[in-house]
Amino acid sequence: LLLVAALGAAGLGWYALRTPFADGALGTGIRFGFLIMVLVSCVAFIMPRPTPAQLASIRAGQSTDTIGAHTVGAPDEAGQGLPLTRWSSAGGDLRVPHFVGMHALQLLPLAALLLGRGLRTRQRLAASLTRILGYAYLGITLTTLVQALRGQPVLMPDAITWAMALSVLAACLIATLFTLARHAAPAAPRISTVGA
Repeated sequence: LLLVAALGAAGLGWYALRTPFADGALGTGIRFGFLIMVLVSCVAFIMPRPTPAQLASIRAGQSTDTIGAHTVGAPDEAGQGLPLTRWSSAGGDLRVPHFVGMHALQLLPLAALLLGRGLRTRQRLAASLTRILGYAYLGITLTTLVQALRGQPVLMPDAITWAMALSVLAACLIATLFTLARHAAPAAPRISTVGA
C-alpha cells in the first residue's frame, strides 16, 4: 500500500512539474507547494524512531506501549501542550514543520492565484513573486524543522531560530525589491525640444 501511494505521488509530481500551465503564477505555486509537501512528508519518517528512553527500555527487556515520538528533547506529553494542536510546550515538536509543509500545497497555489488575478497584465511578475513566496515558505518550514530538531518549543524560539527566520524573510524581501525593480514599467521616452 505504501509503495502504491509513493508511486502515485511520484506520478502526480512528475505531471505537476512537467505540465505547462496557462497561468504561470498558478503553475509555480502548485509546483512549489507540491515539492515542499513531498520534502516535509519525509519528517514523518523521523517520528517512528525509538527515543533513547524507549531503546533503553527495550534493551532492558521491558515492554513499551509506544515506540517513537513527536517531541524532541522532552517526553511526549499526554494531553498537554498548546491548545487545539497539542504541540509540545516542553520540547521541539516535529508535527509543527509537518503541518506547515503539508499546507504548502493549499496556501502557495491560493497565493499564486491571488497574485495572478491582481497582476493580470503582468503574469511574469506574478510568477516571479510566487517563486519568491515559495522560497520564503520553504525557508520558514525548514526553520521550524531545525527548531523542532533542536528540542525547542515552537513558541519559545532562541536567537538562532530568530536569526534563521529573519534571514529568510530579509532574503525574500531583497529578492522581491529586485524583482519589482526589474519588472518596473519602462519609462516613457522623453521628447526632446532642443532644435525644434
